[in-house]
Amino acid sequence: IYSAMTPSTAATVEGSFLRAFAQAALARKEIAAITRNFLEQAIPKLADRLDFRAFATHAFAWLDGMQENAPDTADDFTEYADEKATWNDLISEISSQYGVDQVTLHLLLQELDLRSKAPKPPTGAVPCFTIHASKGMEFGHVYLVGLVEDQLPSWAAVKKGDYSREMQEERRNCFVAITRTEDTLTLTYSERVQGWLKQPSRFLREMGLIAA
Repeated sequence: IYSAMTPSTAATVEGSFLRAFAQAALARKEIAAITRNFLEQAIPKLADRLDFRAFATHAFAWLDGMQENAPDTADDFTEYADEKATWNDLISEISSQYGVDQVTLHLLLQELDLRSKAPKPPTGAVPCFTIHASKGMEFGHVYLVGLVEDQLPSWAAVKKGDYSREMQEERRNCFVAITRTEDTLTLTYSERVQGWLKQPSRFLREMGLIAA
């Protein structure tokens, strides 16, 4: 039923849930004043007007206050600064792409679902990706390591055979990894992986990079 709702109807339902949550929380006598203020000020902006920017402003003000009052021994805010910076970076990227006035809550959630939430690496860091995580991206220099049988292609694909659907999927994965390259590509393999003897990947032979 929910999936068949229009966006406006779905938003109304979500708003009802959010308001119900806020009312239940506000009914608790032990709630801190800073939290009560956040619920009273921020929830209506999101539930009634879908104003996620105002909600985020209130939320960060609340979290900043909670962090200031947290005991020195608490580790609840260990990654808070990085997560806050990541949020601001994502909002900036999405707003720059579509224009500030065009970013609705619905569009924001779609974009957040597609983008990495990991903090930006420091300058000069070497990013490490799985093949699946690298899809859609390109890099000046790519190092594809571990090109051995049972790794790429995987053990499951090797077991199924060279003409299996699983092996074809592994070939596509290898192609994806290689085509992330803009300038230089380095492919590596080793005789042992975690102590186990390994054979070079058949894909190296298929590409004519090692003798058959």
